[in-house]
Amino acid sequence: MIIDMGNNSGSGTDLYFGWAQKPGVNFNHSQVFYTNMSGQPKEVVDVSQGLVLDTTELRTGWQDSDTNKWQFNASVSQMAPKPGENWKKGFAMPLAVGAGKVAMWMASGAAAWDLLGYLGPQLSQCPEVGHVPLVMYEGPAEGRYEKFTWVYPKLKVQSWMPRPESLSARTAIDMGNPAPVSAMPAPPAPGMMPAATPAQALPSMPAPTPPAPAAPASGTTYF
Repeated sequence: MIIDMGNNSGSGTDLYFGWAQKPGVNFNHSQVFYTNMSGQPKEVVDVSQGLVLDTTELRTGWQDSDTNKWQFNASVSQMAPKPGENWKKGFAMPLAVGAGKVAMWMASGAAAWDLLGYLGPQLSQCPEVGHVPLVMYEGPAEGRYEKFTWVYPKLKVQSWMPRPESLSARTAIDMGNPAPVSAMPAPPAPGMMPAATPAQALPSMPAPTPPAPAAPASGTTYF
């Protein structure tokens, strides 16, 4: 399923949130969080008071770097195979940025995936279904693969709060690294799985079927 998010983010807004990566961890990256409307200049966002992430609507998947199209996973607990050569792992979720504003954060690539990799284990500690985290910016970190390097923001969960219109809680984020075949699945964190459905009483057994009547004698007709 290919999804072009466009303005149909589910958050009722076309305000977008982002983080402008700069070279090196010594740069003051706290000044490069921004929001922007489609086609409008970026505005710097003050993240000193934290951000509220709507993790109940978190999606993971792949983005085509050529067309910007997204292919989202059916669930954050299962990463789909890479669709093609130029597709990059990424995520999308709404967040509150202060002053009553809600924006959509959509990002893909190594920096975005490392950000989610740092945040993911913290999200698995959600204490209750429907709660969302207030996160604080800790600072930049550097990622590296062979000769390539990049910088990503580290976000730390400060506290949890209820989200009135929450969706069903998700399971732990699958970062696309398959576990060994012999590995047993970890037990779900509190609040990350819905409560089990109460056992239902078994239906009563039907009465035994009486034996069929004997075949009528030859020439007998029933009306």
